[in-house]
Amino acid sequence: MTFTTWTTYIAEGVASSLETLETQVIQPDMSTPIEPLNDRQWLILSLLERPGSFMSNADAQRMTGATSVTAARDLAGLVQLGLVERRGQGEPRITSGYTDSGFHFR
Repeated sequence: MTFTTWTTYIAEGVASSLETLETQVIQPDMSTPIEPLNDRQWLILSLLERPGSFMSNADAQRMTGATSVTAARDLAGLVQLGLVERRGQGEPRITSGYTDSGFHFR
C-alpha cells in the first residue's frame, strides 16, 4: 500500500465518520432559555414515544390530572421549547408526526 493510497483511505474513513456524527448530533435552539420540564410535560412526552400516537388537550388533562388551562400551558411550553409542533386546526393535538393534525414531535 502506497502512502497516497493509505492517506486517501484514512481521509475517506474520517469523512464518513464525520458525516455519521453530523446526522446524530442535535443542535439545541439557544435563542430561548431552556427551563426544566415539569412532571406532566415529561409524562406527555413519554406517552408520545410510540409511532402514530397523539394527544389532545383533553387527553393531556385526563392523563396528567391537570385542568384545561394547565394542560394548555404545558402543551404551549413544549411547543415553545421546540419539542412538539402544532398541526392542523381545531382542538390542539400532539402527535408523533404520523398524522397531519394537532401537535407532533419535532
